[in-house]
Amino acid sequence: MFSTTTRDGREGAVFDRSEPETEAERVQQTVRLLNRNRTHAVEDYGDSDPRFALVAYTRAAQARAIRRRRNRDQQTGTGKMLSTLAVLKWGHIVAMVYWLGGEWGVFQTSYNVVNRALPIEERRRHMETAYRIDILARTGILLLFPLGWHMGHFWGVQPFGGSAIAAVWIFFGLWLALCWAAFIRRETDTGIVLTLWDERIRYIVIPTIVIAALTSLAGYGPFSVGASQKWYSIKILLFGGALIIGLLLRFIMREWSALFRILAAGENAEVEDRLEQSIRCGRSLAYLYWITILSIAFLGCTKPF
Repeated sequence: MFSTTTRDGREGAVFDRSEPETEAERVQQTVRLLNRNRTHAVEDYGDSDPRFALVAYTRAAQARAIRRRRNRDQQTGTGKMLSTLAVLKWGHIVAMVYWLGGEWGVFQTSYNVVNRALPIEERRRHMETAYRIDILARTGILLLFPLGWHMGHFWGVQPFGGSAIAAVWIFFGLWLALCWAAFIRRETDTGIVLTLWDERIRYIVIPTIVIAALTSLAGYGPFSVGASQKWYSIKILLFGGALIIGLLLRFIMREWSALFRILAAGENAEVEDRLEQSIRCGRSLAYLYWITILSIAFLGCTKPF
């Protein structure tokens, strides 16, 4: 049950959102609300026709409540912000799920990639599956930053809005297109060139966001580090670390392709040993990767400091 407030400050019409279960309860609810609203209705609209007065008063009270809320939202932008922020949160959750889940899929597939008991063609199929799963994880990674950047402006922890937000979205959108182009043209010379450009972008992005996070934590900006705001800079710092781990895992997966070209020509114990060593290293990095991803998610959800 809730009530509105009239322009002169007194309690206005009373409404009840609860649903009565029986007809008797519905009648009792109606009588109760009529009794509470009748006095104000008669005062405002006269007592010649109490039923008309009550309906008119109730509708007017509802209209006033709607106008007040609309005016408040227009002045503060609250309605629009909440709607946009809700969509951004949804996208951030989906991207995080694909990032974490995709890395788990690649991890599990790697066991069959190094299984010497399997025919080489079957092992290559498992490696192809790993690539197809990994592209979803890479997509999640590249979407997380602009989503977090956009939400950070709403939360007041990063000051760059407007055209800066649009520029970040455009940059990461083009980067994501490059990443997908490299995936589609993999195992070709064009794919290799596109992959190298993808990595060069990371060489610029990683130190940029790491330095920005460190200078912010030191109090020099650009991100806010006041009370309950340090979590954002630490999250950016961890994200930069995750990109470094991801880059190392990309090098490992690239080595898989080179080693499998050699194995396609025939059995080679030395190459098999190198492949197993490479994947062992990748699995160790994967554990650190998951801890970092979970830490980023924890900071984003709890904002502890």
